[in-house]
Amino acid sequence: MSNSSSYTSSASSVSSARAALTEVGAHSNLNQPARPPALNRGCVPLPSQTLTGDQAELHSVLEYKIGAPYADWGLTKPLERALEGFGEYLTEFATMPPLPSLSVIHPQLPWCITVHRTDFDGVTVGDVLTGIYSAMGMHLAGGKGTRLQLLGGKRLLAGLRKSGFDGDVWEMVVV
Repeated sequence: MSNSSSYTSSASSVSSARAALTEVGAHSNLNQPARPPALNRGCVPLPSQTLTGDQAELHSVLEYKIGAPYADWGLTKPLERALEGFGEYLTEFATMPPLPSLSVIHPQLPWCITVHRTDFDGVTVGDVLTGIYSAMGMHLAGGKGTRLQLLGGKRLLAGLRKSGFDGDVWEMVVV
C-alpha cells in the first residue's frame, strides 16, 4: 500500500509541476526562442596597406576642405551624370601611394563601404565614387527605400576626410 500512495503522491507532484510550468509559460517568453542580438557591422580598421606604413594622402578632388567649393556629387543622380566633368580625374589614383582598397564610413551608417581597385594598380577616383554610389543606392532590408535614407535627408557628397580610425579609412561628408 505504501507503494501505491507514494505513486499517487509522485503523480500529484508531477501534475503540480506541469501546471506551474504551463502558468509560467503563459506569462513569459520561455516558450519563444531567444533572439540573437542585432549585428553591428561597423568598420574594423585594418593596418595601412602602404608599403612604407605611412598614411596615404587622399586625391585633392575627393578631399573635403572646410570652406572650399566641393564637387556636385548629388547621390540621387545617376552615377553617369554625377561623374560628368571629372573625366580626367576618374582614372587617377584616389590616394598616394596607391592602395588596393580603402574603407569609407559615415556616422549614420551601421557599416563601412569597402572600395576595391578595378583594373589599375590601386583604387582610382572613379572606383571610390562608383563604390559610394553603388553602396548608397542599395535597398534596405524589407524593401523600405535605399541606404541613402539613413543619411537624414542629406544628399550631396561634399568629399571625404580622414577618419579617427587608423588605417585606410575615410569619412564621407554629406550635406
